[in-house]
This record gives sequence, structure tokens and C-alpha cells, in this order.
Amino acid sequence: MVNGEDAVVFSARKRLNQVQSFLLKYLNNHAESLTEFDPGKRNETRVRINTVVLLIPYRDHRPQLEKMFSGFTKDWSTTGLSVILSEPRGVDQVIVGVRFEAETHYILAKAVHLSPIGPGFYQLGLRFSEMLRVSDFPELADLAF
Repeated sequence: MVNGEDAVVFSARKRLNQVQSFLLKYLNNHAESLTEFDPGKRNETRVRINTVVLLIPYRDHRPQLEKMFSGFTKDWSTTGLSVILSEPRGVDQVIVGVRFEAETHYILAKAVHLSPIGPGFYQLGLRFSEMLRVSDFPELADLAF
């Protein structure tokens, strides 16, 4: 019999597997060469893909649309990404909007660092936790970028 703690761990792993499955498709579609990319490594190789993403602060289980902003990605893995920003943004969690195959996909992520990288620019490191469905957050349906 599975106890409550095991069910929570299983649920979290399932959500992370959904994120990784989506990102493998995304990365395979956008990267020129993934010969060194091994999603099984603990510190997996990052893939340099530069694209614009939508970043929506997430607080109290709700997107904060009035505070959304965009960033330019530096590199990706199936567990996270780094984004270049033109100003520091103090966020704990964000929803990352990614355009892929004529749709916007949304991934919940936790901020792990915010570092200055040069005159006026900052790098925000994010760790993915789960895919979000627009049906759970209808306010995301009409966003465009």
C-alpha cells in the first residue's frame, strides 16, 4: 500500500517527467547538435538556445499578470533554463511561457539565482517543476508575445 508521503513523491516525479518530456521535444527541435546532451545526468549538459520567453510571476497559486515581463534565454536543460534580463527581477516562482508548434506552453519554475552579468544585465536561473494547463488558468489563454 502506498502511504501519503510516497504518493506526493510519485505525483511530483510525474509532473517533472511531463516537463522533461515536453522540453526534450522542444530542445531536439531547436538545437543544432545534441551529441553531448544526456537527460539522465544529474548535472546535465545545457543547450544554448536563444529565444524570447514570457515570464509571469506566480504567487499564492495564481499568475500575477500585471507583473509579467519577457526575457531572452541563454541556455536550457530539461530541468531548467537561464534567462537574460535588462533589470533585476526579484521573483520566487514564475510561469515560463514558451512558443512551440504554434502554441504557447506554460511551465512553472522556481528561481534559484539572480546574478549580475555585466553593465545593466542580469541572469535569472530557473528550475522547472511542472507543466501548467491553460484550463486551470484561463487568464493565460489570451496572452500573446
